[in-house]
Amino acid sequence: MEEVFGGCKVCGKRMLTDWYPLVKRTCHAAKADMSRPRCQQCDKRIKGAVRLDGDGEWARKFCGNRCRQAAFRARR
Repeated sequence: MEEVFGGCKVCGKRMLTDWYPLVKRTCHAAKADMSRPRCQQCDKRIKGAVRLDGDGEWARKFCGNRCRQAAFRARR
């Protein structure tokens, strides 16, 4: 087991991993304390969100392919 470099990317708590210590990881407690993400298009809760990006924000921004495509079309 290796200590994750820098700890949790949200709260900074020390973490151990058996994989690669330089990859930024997030502890389950930090994810549980965050509010669940909402779709940027229809504002419904996103059920399958489990990953955070490098800034500590939820990686999933849309609830499904239909909302993602509608947001892309609205940008043009």
